[in-house]
Amino acid sequence: MNCVVCNKPITDAVSLERGVGPDCRQMLQGAMEKHSRHFADRYCGKFDGNVVLMRGADGAPTTNIPHKVLMHSPTGHEWGFNGKGPADLALNILLQFTRADIAIIWHQQFKKDFLEKAPKEGIKIEGKRIKQWIAGKIQTLF
Repeated sequence: MNCVVCNKPITDAVSLERGVGPDCRQMLQGAMEKHSRHFADRYCGKFDGNVVLMRGADGAPTTNIPHKVLMHSPTGHEWGFNGKGPADLALNILLQFTRADIAIIWHQQFKKDFLEKAPKEGIKIEGKRIKQWIAGKIQTLF
């Protein structure tokens, strides 16, 4: 198996399970540590299986999905358009439900299907809808 970020072969068991090689994982974690304080005030509560997207009093996006992996957007999660913020949000949502390799493969399509047209003021996306969507995508792989 190859790393889903850099496409280099993965040899250790932990990285194989994650779908991301140790160098890429370290790079992604380093980027997150740098930006973690910036994202802390945009987190609106514990993830309970459903995704909550809403705007704070200042209009800033808040969500119950922690920004654990920064791949596209150094400024944080967003929705309601096709961009880097929605791409990172899609990736981090999928990481709550599935393995890293599946999340990375399908996050752009998830963004298109769920986040690009989401109302700017916010939305609640039921976890069961996300699980059904993932199951449908996984079936197309086999």
